[in-house]
Amino acid sequence: KSCIVTCPWHGWQYDVRTGVLVQDPVVGVTKHEARVVGDAVQVRLAD
Repeated sequence: KSCIVTCPWHGWQYDVRTGVLVQDPVVGVTKHEARVVGDAVQVRLAD
């Protein structure tokens, strides 16, 4: 399976394993622990 997600608004692509922007590896986003429960995705945000 692909580990790349694409923002539907901007078209930016991120590697969900690292948070790195595919188009510019210097840019990234904060990673958060996540899990799928039924139809929902639960994300643990930092306190």
